[in-house]
Amino acid sequence: MKSKNKSRRLLQISDINQTSAFAASFFFKITKITKVTSNFLRFPIL
Repeated sequence: MKSKNKSRRLLQISDINQTSAFAASFFFKITKITKVTSNFLRFPIL
């Protein structure tokens, strides 16, 4: 039982790591897109 709980906890940790990595890449994509769009929107004003 103890080993089963330990493996389950490790699985949860790996899931958290995967989720954080996915969130980081997603956030990076969003910031890149917003930078590009802000640059694109800045040109007509100038």
